[in-house]
Amino acid sequence: MNIIFEKNSLRAVRVWLALRVGLSLSVGCLLAAPVTAYSQENTSLPGATQVTVVLTQAQQTSFGMQFSDPEKVSERLSFAYSGLVSRPATQLKTLSAPADGLIVQVLKTQGRVAAGEVIIELQSLALLEAQQAWLNTQASLTLAMADNQRAQTLLKSGVVAQKQAAHLAAQAHMLQQELQQRAQTLTLLGMSDDRVKRLQQTRTIQPATLSVMAPSQGAVQGVSVQVGQRVSVGQPLAQWLDVSPLSADAVVSQHVIDVHVPLQQVAHLQLGQAVVAHAANDSSTDQLIRGTISLIDFAANPLNQTVRVQCHFDNADLMPGALVKLAFAWPVAPELSSSSSYAYRVASPAVIKVDGQNVVFVRQAQQPDVLVMHAVHAYEQPTLIKAKAQTVIVTREPLVNAQVVTQGLTAVLGAMAVSEAGDESPQGEQ
Repeated sequence: MNIIFEKNSLRAVRVWLALRVGLSLSVGCLLAAPVTAYSQENTSLPGATQVTVVLTQAQQTSFGMQFSDPEKVSERLSFAYSGLVSRPATQLKTLSAPADGLIVQVLKTQGRVAAGEVIIELQSLALLEAQQAWLNTQASLTLAMADNQRAQTLLKSGVVAQKQAAHLAAQAHMLQQELQQRAQTLTLLGMSDDRVKRLQQTRTIQPATLSVMAPSQGAVQGVSVQVGQRVSVGQPLAQWLDVSPLSADAVVSQHVIDVHVPLQQVAHLQLGQAVVAHAANDSSTDQLIRGTISLIDFAANPLNQTVRVQCHFDNADLMPGALVKLAFAWPVAPELSSSSSYAYRVASPAVIKVDGQNVVFVRQAQQPDVLVMHAVHAYEQPTLIKAKAQTVIVTREPLVNAQVVTQGLTAVLGAMAVSEAGDESPQGEQ
């Protein structure tokens, strides 16, 4: 957008300064040396003029001017939304009763547990029956193996027919398969491997206590039963959060953030789009994390006309149930993207409006006394952390080895107005 300073606009600046801050000709008294303002053609902005103000280091200090380095960026952030942190549904599981029984002990009601750690114990008649069934099958297998061995011996002498010997061998094989199935049933009921081995070695029924154990590394989210309560097979006992990694390089911690976005804004979102959130539970820190949009609901809430958008984060320091600030990331001004446009993040006070155009004043390292005004496109950024407000600007020239003015801009405008006062004299107007 073109920036052209004419006498009328400078007069308006001076009047505005006089009304708002009482700054008029007194600005000229503050200048220890003459202040020069001049303009030259800016080839990067056709038809526009580039205003330059010369202020010595002493003058800049007397005006209380402050500077900061612009940070080059490739994206800008949307409005900040509040989101609710939770775990992915794929990690939330239910631990159920493996058999009918009586709860005798609750060892863990909440918190982290290791794989195989016992959470709940119950006594079950079904476990006694399953052990008895294993012993009966084992006894039948022992007899079948003896019959098969005797038949194989008699087959060689011709006393037993081939068909009868094959039948006895098949029967022994089926009992072997059944015995393995009985052992797996004991494991599924919650009988530990050590107790199963003792049952196999001693041929003695073990106590009828079933242990409901953590299937992997994770955390107990809550228990829905208590000691002395009778439960039936399949009844939910506890909520379980699985956080075990699949491999050494796999994601260890996964979170989702649900945010409700106004219906008008959802049309601009897409799956896989980048999002930024405040990561730490302590809001005084400045840690930000990145995630992606994993779900955009297909229906709007009729009460507030918002749509639920779910964002996925890996290995993030987030606490389920916490409310956090979140913003969607966009490419910086795609309509302006070209080899001759550059995007930077600056402190918001660095951007002001002159003649309706957003501008910043830039000081080059090699010319510290020269302040150059640049016309910019400005995109105010959300404050996700406890920090000063920031704005993303797009310029037509790179800000290399440069700083932007963040404080003292009123004095700069006043200096420009005073330096042009001579042009408004009666002689100049004639």
